[in-house]
Amino acid sequence: MANKTTNHTTTRASDRDDDCRALDMTTVLRSFSFFVLCLVLVATGWPADAQEPQTLGTYRDWSAFTYQDGGTRVCYMGSEPTDSQGAYDQRGDIWTLVTHRSPGGSRDVVSIIAGYNYEEDAPVTVTVGNKSFSLFSGGDTAWTYTDSDDHDLVAAMKAGVDMTVSGKSWRGTQTTDTFSLLGFTAAYEAISNHCAN
Repeated sequence: MANKTTNHTTTRASDRDDDCRALDMTTVLRSFSFFVLCLVLVATGWPADAQEPQTLGTYRDWSAFTYQDGGTRVCYMGSEPTDSQGAYDQRGDIWTLVTHRSPGGSRDVVSIIAGYNYEEDAPVTVTVGNKSFSLFSGGDTAWTYTDSDDHDLVAAMKAGVDMTVSGKSWRGTQTTDTFSLLGFTAAYEAISNHCAN
C-alpha cells in the first residue's frame, strides 16, 4: 500500500506540471486575444511540441479545453470558486481542475489550485454533499491520494450541486472555497469524449 501511495504521489507531481500549465492557459484563454495568447505561450516557455489549447466549450460554471503534447492529447476542465472565505490580504487565482491524458494515460486527475502555498502537512478537505475527501498538498496544489479517490470524487461532483474546499496557507490562514458544480457533468463528458482511451 505504501508503495502504491509513493508511486501515486510521483505521478501527481508529474501531473501537477501539466495541470499548472493547463491553468495558465485557461486564464489566458479567458482573458486575452489570440495574439496575446501567442505572446504568453512564448514568454512562459510552452513546450515546443505542444499545440495551443483549444476550447471544447463552456458549460454553465465549467469550461473544457484540450491541447496536444507530443503524442499525448491532454483534456482538462476547470472552474473558479463562486465564494471564497478567509482572513487573507492577497491571494492568487483559485481553480479546481479535472484532467485526462490520452491514449492510455491518467484519467480523472483532480487538482485544486489554492492561490497560495499550502502549509506543509496541513490537511486539505473537499466536501460534496455528505461526502468528504482528504487530499495531500505540494506547493499551491492539492491532489487525492489514489486513483480510486479521484474516481470517487469525480462521481460525487457529477451528483452534487456545489463543493467546498478547506485548506490552510503556509502563513496559517484557514480558507474555505465554494465551487458550483452546475455544468460539471457536461464539461466532463466533453473532455471524456475528446480524450477517450
